Amino acid sequence: MGAYEDTLKDIETSFGIVPGFMKALPADALVQDWPLMKKYVLGAPALAEIYFLASFSSRWNAMIHAQNYSYATFEEEIHKIGAHLSK
Repeated sequence: MGAYEDTLKDIETSFGIVPGFMKALPADALVQDWPLMKKYVLGAPALAEIYFLASFSSRWNAMIHAQNYSYATFEEEIHKIGAHLSK
């Protein structure tokens, strides 16, 4: 498998699904962004990492809005991810 396919598999393992807004990103962007999201969003960030999270959250917010992504779809996917993470 290539880096993109490995990334999709890791996202599905971590979240239970691959959200559509992630699939809509260019492959190379997702391959680079996913390790950072996994480390800082799914991990327990230290104070210094909080600064990174603030910029990371804004970046993903802008990308999702630029896609004109359906809020209903986003909400459904976030609930699925939450259910997967609470297992």
